[in-house]
Amino acid sequence: MHTDTHLAHASIAQTMNRVFHPNAYPQETRDLKMAAHEMHVIDAGRRRRDVIRCLQGRLWVTQEGDWRDHLLRAGEVFLAAKAGRILISALDDARVQVASTRNARC
Repeated sequence: MHTDTHLAHASIAQTMNRVFHPNAYPQETRDLKMAAHEMHVIDAGRRRRDVIRCLQGRLWVTQEGDWRDHLLRAGEVFLAAKAGRILISALDDARVQVASTRNARC
């Protein structure tokens, strides 16, 4: 089981390197400053693999069609595996990096 967990983490790391690598595929990257309790909606439409990276503070991330909620602290990442809107809520003052793929087919 340890090996399976290690492989899963390696796969996530490889995906993250591709997502944030500038030549991986066309993408937009934006940095957001969010005040505590502020919300931001990303309308990903049919895109997948959008990435939310918490740079500072704490975030509550939820995605349309996904019953799970995701709590992120500084340094943690959410990778959208489905298409659909993503709601980011700042639990306290936060800085967020959003990498949105353009016309990516996953």
